[in-house]
Amino acid sequence: MKTKTMDKATLQAYIDKIYNMTQLEMATAWRRAPSGDPMFDCQYPLFEIFQKRFKELGGFNPEISKQVGWKEGWRSWDTFNLEDALAK
Repeated sequence: MKTKTMDKATLQAYIDKIYNMTQLEMATAWRRAPSGDPMFDCQYPLFEIFQKRFKELGGFNPEISKQVGWKEGWRSWDTFNLEDALAK
């Protein structure tokens, strides 16, 4: 499988987002992010970074899973605004 690439500023913006997320935010992203989200595309290095950080925070557990739920669907996931992150 070929690894996808992204420019350094974009990659760093995503990494900063990952390290500023709480366990609940990460669990919500994991469950609700739309298909194709770069953080969950295993062809980007972000997936490994996300997985490692999420495990450090405790990953999924029954309490977090109940808080995230299933009913609202992905639209409740606060999509990462890359343009805003890069403007900072």
